[in-house]
Amino acid sequence: PATRALLRRFSSPVKSAYSMPGPIGIEVGMDAVHLCQLTRIDQSHWAVRARLSLAYGGSRESLLSDPRRFKRLVRQGMRGAKFSGKLAVSVMPMEQVRFTPITYVLGRDGHEAAILKMVADRVEGPIQDYVVDYLPVRGSAEQEESLALAAVARRDDVAAYLDLLGDAGFQVDALDIGPAAIQRLIGTMY
Repeated sequence: PATRALLRRFSSPVKSAYSMPGPIGIEVGMDAVHLCQLTRIDQSHWAVRARLSLAYGGSRESLLSDPRRFKRLVRQGMRGAKFSGKLAVSVMPMEQVRFTPITYVLGRDGHEAAILKMVADRVEGPIQDYVVDYLPVRGSAEQEESLALAAVARRDDVAAYLDLLGDAGFQVDALDIGPAAIQRLIGTMY
């Protein structure tokens, strides 16, 4: 019996990295929760493994503030769908993110320190109450001034959104902002 079990284990087909599904992409839109999962089929091609849009009644703010309702909506919708695993990537709801262009001079502390210093002057309260990300727009070591698009969200909002996804059973691998999510998707696919 032990030999048969061992043979069964080793005779099962091995999954290549190309057949493994990627994380589940999640966006809480204005009127629906959108989920999509891709599978790489070869070195340069992807296929949609599963996708789903779950309409919800009421406002997005109402859904985001009710973890039980969100969990129930997602779990019921995903039953029977071909999603695999719980690893997820998501984007922050846009009304919780503020974008601001930052022109800065690169100092010896680097880009991050210069950007944080500029953002700190533009937010209410201490910078520690915020999560800041940025996309470089223009600049180099030779240029005196650089430009970045900073995305700023309240730390409490980010934590609440991550908790909402975690309570629904997802393991969040990455949390992005809209423009960065698109840039990362294109970079991964091409």
